Amino acid sequence: SQFEWMYETLLELNKIHPVEDELVTQYVIPGICKAASVLGMDKDVSEKVSKLLEVTLRSTHLPSRVGALYGVLYILESDAVEDIQVFVPMVTDYIATNIKAISNSSSSACQKHVLVMLSVGFYIMEYYSDLTAGSDFTKVILQQCVTMVLMSDESTSWLVYHVIMVGFERLLVAHALGSQERDMLKKLSVDRLCLPSPMHALSALGLLLTSMYTAEDGRGVSSDDDDIHQQMQPQDPEEILLAMERVSIMFDRIRKGYPS
Repeated sequence: SQFEWMYETLLELNKIHPVEDELVTQYVIPGICKAASVLGMDKDVSEKVSKLLEVTLRSTHLPSRVGALYGVLYILESDAVEDIQVFVPMVTDYIATNIKAISNSSSSACQKHVLVMLSVGFYIMEYYSDLTAGSDFTKVILQQCVTMVLMSDESTSWLVYHVIMVGFERLLVAHALGSQERDMLKKLSVDRLCLPSPMHALSALGLLLTSMYTAEDGRGVSSDDDDIHQQMQPQDPEEILLAMERVSIMFDRIRKGYPS
């Protein structure tokens, strides 16, 4: 098939082209990953591709590393990879290390690099949380993302801000966070909802609504009988007051609308 030809050709090209020819690398590596993820990856292929990714992620050429991260996305989204554990630790180490540096100086960071790191990071937290259990990956990424969200517009672009807020929504819907993290995101959404910028406030509004609608579901999976029983139980007065406060803030922000 075309993907077999693509995989074999790009693999051979990667072997024969000069190491210093990084322009070729930035396109060859994601191409190899895409072809391999479509064809299916046994352990031998997984190890071969993971070594290519490991070398590329250590490159000083940023576009090559960005290409490698796009390749990682192809692999993570594939259902035909036998040994996904070969890739996840390597990628999480890279993202955790680089996201820390970027959150401290995001104004000088490459936006494309930041966006693809966020995409891969949120995807791993949403679908591969079992492989990151026991590590601080989720905690580190959440902390750094919150730091970037709280920065000024000059430090964090609106696009990065929006991607982070949507990523938070996905984690809430997937129930991939603990109660402390969910509460933190609720407070963050209320805080950002009060920003004068309509675009920033709308992203915060989406996060606030998601956090409110997923609050009950986040307590755990239960049967239909348990759901009916819980609905008949009186709610915590403190939770009701907090919910009323959030709704009040939300409608107050809607009433103000665009800044004059």
